[in-house]
Amino acid sequence: MLAKVSTLVAASLALCNAFDPVDGRPNVDFDYEIDEDKLKSRSVIMMIPDGTGPNIWALARNMVDPTHKKMLHIDPLFRGSVQTFSNTSLITDSASSATAYATGFKTYDAGIGVDMEKRPLGTILEAAQARGMVVGMIVTSRVTHATPASFAAHIHSRSLENDIADQYCANANLDFLLGGGKRHFSDACLAKLKAAGYTITLDKDELAAYRKTNEANGTLRMFGLYQKSHMSYEVDRIRGETNEPSLSEMTEHIFAILKNNKRAQKHGFFVMIEGSRVDHAGHSNDAGTMGKEAIEFDNTVSVVKQFVYSNPNVAMISAADHGTGGITLGRDGVYKWKPEPLVKQVMSTEGMKALFSNDRATYTEATALQKVKDLIIQNSATKKISKEWDAIFTAEVKKIVANAKYSTSKLVVYMGQCISQTAHIAWTTVGHVGTDVNLYCAGPSVFTRRCNGNHDNTHLNHIMTNYLNLDLQPITLKLRGYKPNGNQTAAPASTPIVSSSTPSTTSTPESTPVITSTTLATTSATPVTTSATPLAIPSSSYPTTSPGVSKPSTTVWAKPTLKPGCINVSVALSASELLGTRQRKGFMKLFRKYCSSKKSPIDCLYGVDVPLVLMNSFNTHEETVRIIRKYRMHNLSIHTFNQGKEYIFISNVDNLGATV
Repeated sequence: MLAKVSTLVAASLALCNAFDPVDGRPNVDFDYEIDEDKLKSRSVIMMIPDGTGPNIWALARNMVDPTHKKMLHIDPLFRGSVQTFSNTSLITDSASSATAYATGFKTYDAGIGVDMEKRPLGTILEAAQARGMVVGMIVTSRVTHATPASFAAHIHSRSLENDIADQYCANANLDFLLGGGKRHFSDACLAKLKAAGYTITLDKDELAAYRKTNEANGTLRMFGLYQKSHMSYEVDRIRGETNEPSLSEMTEHIFAILKNNKRAQKHGFFVMIEGSRVDHAGHSNDAGTMGKEAIEFDNTVSVVKQFVYSNPNVAMISAADHGTGGITLGRDGVYKWKPEPLVKQVMSTEGMKALFSNDRATYTEATALQKVKDLIIQNSATKKISKEWDAIFTAEVKKIVANAKYSTSKLVVYMGQCISQTAHIAWTTVGHVGTDVNLYCAGPSVFTRRCNGNHDNTHLNHIMTNYLNLDLQPITLKLRGYKPNGNQTAAPASTPIVSSSTPSTTSTPESTPVITSTTLATTSATPVTTSATPLAIPSSSYPTTSPGVSKPSTTVWAKPTLKPGCINVSVALSASELLGTRQRKGFMKLFRKYCSSKKSPIDCLYGVDVPLVLMNSFNTHEETVRIIRKYRMHNLSIHTFNQGKEYIFISNVDNLGATV
């Protein structure tokens, strides 16, 4: 009898352990052999819910089901958190945060794919494309907006969206790009895309038709531009007034084609998906719209999860770039908040503003005030405007009626705050906040176990590039005009990627400087070598026809003369990981100990990110690795110069043991 009971208990435990109790997915061992098919290529999907701080997931979850019987699709994937600060502020903007994700280096707010000196940094998307992988982005903002631009463009200011569009068209290195922002693509720019073999889809029906035509053969060469500016909020889109696809629909269509793409099957893919407009609703303090944007992002996570679970070598990583709005679920000392009023909201405050503005020229103060009240009451659960809000709206419409040029941006925020108060929700800002954001991961455990814990935002890039075995440094060197043949043409710190255009959305694209395809574009036919072999970087230089981009210096750095047994090692440090004084002294001590030269000169070169430190130092690769690990300086790249030979790159210190 006891034996039977023991057998039943053992069988029950085995059954329980076989499936995840949260989402029912079969558990997998952390064994690499079980977890991943080594014969298949690896791929990564990065998902960014822009502006979605931790509170927004609670907001969305309660809007989906206030009884707490349902979870979000993303909930079981929670792994840790991410620090979001930039190099210039504890509260980042989307450009610097996305640059950290794309390049692995922090930069200043507003910088797109550039370092603190405005020099280009290679991105994971560009490195993946150079490897021959399929690459693309799906967003609900303008495709030229800060987050997508940081993965595929290099420019000193996020406001130069015409120039960013021109870079997309000149490089033609994306397999697909879907979102809004058609106004930034000139006719000449679109003509370049069509000449490069792209199909341009302009609405939901054309996207569906493209899938129908190309799903079987897996052809992906398409730009989707579905609005002049940002795509519509989900709460407005579902009213059917525009023929736009949702984020989940765009993702589903692309993945249906991607699964049959021969190049993706052979080399893998990198896809960035952004739920862009969660952030915009946060700036408007529009809680109902913000929650529904987060829910649609979660619907997209469901599509991605199904794809990941069906493909053993595909990994997904998701984190917001920052929080927005500083939303509080509860206010005024009252221990409650009500999601139901937000669920009943059927129009964004941005949509309400548009309806209000239609008749602006005819308003008196009284009719303007009544219009504001009617829009709120008709499109939300707010049934009565309080005296407090009546006074606020009265003061605002006076300014609007008195001055035809007066902005209605404050009115949008006041509408959002009024509706939020009905749900017992408050806001602390109309800007970004400095909180950590949630980190979610799915896929092979060799990938997901690296996500556990709290990370700097640059580390997410290292997680992805490590998994894909990508090295971004050759891309950066190519962008800066470096040549590998012993003597190299170094691009000094004064070589920024800038534009002669002023930050304007109406500048003429033909007159703005463009980084041409000879500079930034790479093709799968000539992938950049990432293994420990002599590096072959195309010897292209900056285009001389672009006045906003300086030509590299012609200064030639001579090869160092080495003592027998010495190797020169240059350690590229990110701007946030510079050696402290104590560590520098430690390194100098090691130089003198291990190198036959007692002087061990340090020459500063302008290099890959911040100045490279050239050190006559260690005898072997193994010794280099030991020292770097001793000082816990992970996430660095080590470049080794052997006497009389080409230099080689070894990417990511964590993998050096296997590479040496």
